[in-house]
Amino acid sequence: MASLSQSGYNLIKQLEGYRLKSYHLKGEAYWTVGLGHYGPDVIPNKTYSEAEVNAFFNKDKQRFEADVNKVWTSDMPKGAFDALFSLAYNHGNVSKTAVGRAAKAGTWKDREKFTKLWLSSYTCKGLLTGRRRKEIAYFYSTDINNIPLSNPSPSTNNQTYA
Repeated sequence: MASLSQSGYNLIKQLEGYRLKSYHLKGEAYWTVGLGHYGPDVIPNKTYSEAEVNAFFNKDKQRFEADVNKVWTSDMPKGAFDALFSLAYNHGNVSKTAVGRAAKAGTWKDREKFTKLWLSSYTCKGLLTGRRRKEIAYFYSTDINNIPLSNPSPSTNNQTYA
């Protein structure tokens, strides 16, 4: 079973941010904390410790790795698993999506077709287009350690994935 790499963790951290204090997004039922952990277990306005935030992420990580492993194949580029993980982490799953089905079916080998599908999926009326572009670039990368990511926001720390 494949798992999220350190570079993939860095991608998630860059895209999601890292906040110790829980926050609420307009229109959402629950609060969010850490690297985007969302759910009824997040206490409003609480400042969590790094250990608590990491525990949330490690729990989420197991669920999303299992989901991505339903569609990931070993012949995909190095960045594919981490990119699929990012999409699943942001969307809630990938195995039940058009992108996941296409990836599993091998459509990813047609880069133009698969890129169009990826970029048209789950963009929240264009708000997540930049994220989807980074993910698809990451998907096709053969050197995941040299993908340009913007600098993390000042609210993030430099913790490494464990």
